[in-house]
Amino acid sequence: VADLAVGSGAFPLGMLNEITKAREVLTTYLNLGRSEKIVRNLYDLKIDTIKNSIFACDIEPSAVDIAKLRLWLSIVIEDSPNVNTKNFKPKPLPNLDCNIVCGNSLLDEFEGVPLIQHSEVLNNKGTFQTSLLQENVDNRIIDLIRVQKNFFSETNHQRKQEYRKYIRDIYDEIVKEQIKKYPRIFKKYQDVASKKSLPFILWQLYFPTVFKDNGGFDIIVGNPPYIDSETMTKSMPELRKICARKFQSAKGNWDYFIIFVEQGLNLLRLGGVISLIVPNKIISAPYAETIRKIISQNNVQEIRDYSNVPVFENAAVYPVVIRVEKPMPRNNVLMVVMSDISTLQSSRTVNAELFYSNTDWDIYFDSKDEMLKIIQKMSKFPLLGDIAQVNGAA
Repeated sequence: VADLAVGSGAFPLGMLNEITKAREVLTTYLNLGRSEKIVRNLYDLKIDTIKNSIFACDIEPSAVDIAKLRLWLSIVIEDSPNVNTKNFKPKPLPNLDCNIVCGNSLLDEFEGVPLIQHSEVLNNKGTFQTSLLQENVDNRIIDLIRVQKNFFSETNHQRKQEYRKYIRDIYDEIVKEQIKKYPRIFKKYQDVASKKSLPFILWQLYFPTVFKDNGGFDIIVGNPPYIDSETMTKSMPELRKICARKFQSAKGNWDYFIIFVEQGLNLLRLGGVISLIVPNKIISAPYAETIRKIISQNNVQEIRDYSNVPVFENAAVYPVVIRVEKPMPRNNVLMVVMSDISTLQSSRTVNAELFYSNTDWDIYFDSKDEMLKIIQKMSKFPLLGDIAQVNGAA
C-alpha cells in the first residue's frame, strides 16, 4: 500500500488497521481443526504489516514525521496492556526511514536527467546504460534490499546509524552514476542530497522489494493536494513546466491533483487498485478529459460523489472518491451519490459499453434511467462530425 502525499498519515494508518483486522480473522480460520494453534498477537501483526505493506512519502518533512509518529503510537497501544506487569519493559519500535520518505513523489528525475533507467532486478528495462553499469546497479539493489530489512528491526543505536549511512550511500552511488557526465547537475545534486526533502522520489530505488517481488504496489490510496492551476502557475511555475513535460494528463489549465492520479496508476502493479479522494472536477471538467481517458484504459470500479457532504471543514472542495483497477477487463461501473458521510442518496450501475463510450462522466450522475437508455442507443452510432462537416452547431 502506498500514499503519494501522506499528510498526517491517516490513510496508511487506516490501511494498517484494516490489514491487521483481516489477518486476525485469517488466524482464526487457519486454526480451525489444528491441534497446535497459530499464535499471532496484534503487536507482531502490526510490525509485520508496516514492514511489508505500508509505504508513503510527502514533500513536507513535518508530515513525514507525524505519519511515522502515528504508526509508532498504533504499535505502542498494542504493547500497553502489559504496562502494569512486574518488570515491564517496552518493546522496541521499528525504524521507518525506509517506509515513509520525504521528497517530491511526482518526479524520478533531477534537472531533466532520469535517475533510475535500467535494472533487471526491478524489472525496469531501459536502453541507456551499458551492461557493466546495469550489473553494478543490480548488485547494489540486491545489497540494498538486504540492508533495508536489517535496518527496520535494528535496535542498537550505532548499528542503526551505520545502516542509515550505508543505505544513503547506495542511493547516492546509483544516482551519481546517472549524472556524473553532467558536471553542473552533479554539483547541484551534491547541494540538495543532504536536505530533508528531496526534489524527487525514486520509487523503485527507495522501495526495491515492492518492485522486485510485486512489479508495483497492490494499492494506492490518498488525498492528493488540491492546488488549482492559477495558484500553481504563480507559486510553482518551474515544477508546473516539468510536470507538463512528464505527464500525459497535464493538459490545459490542469490542477495539481490530476497528475497524482496518473502517477498513482503508473506505480500500481497489474491487477492493483487505486482509490483516491479528489475534487469532483475530475468528472466533467474539460482540462480533466485526458486523465479520464487514461483512467478509462483501466477498470473503473466505482465513483462515489461526496459533493453535498462537508467532508473537509475548512476547504471549499466538492470531493469524489474514484476506485480503479489496473488494467483488467472493463466491467460495469458503480456510480453513487452520498447524502452524508455514510448514507447513500442514490446508486446506479452503468453499463460498461455505455460508460467507456463517453468521457463526460457527469451525465451518468445527472441523467434519468430513461435518458441513459437513449444515450446508450445513440452511442452505437458514429458522431455527426465523423461523417459530415459540421458548421455553426449550437
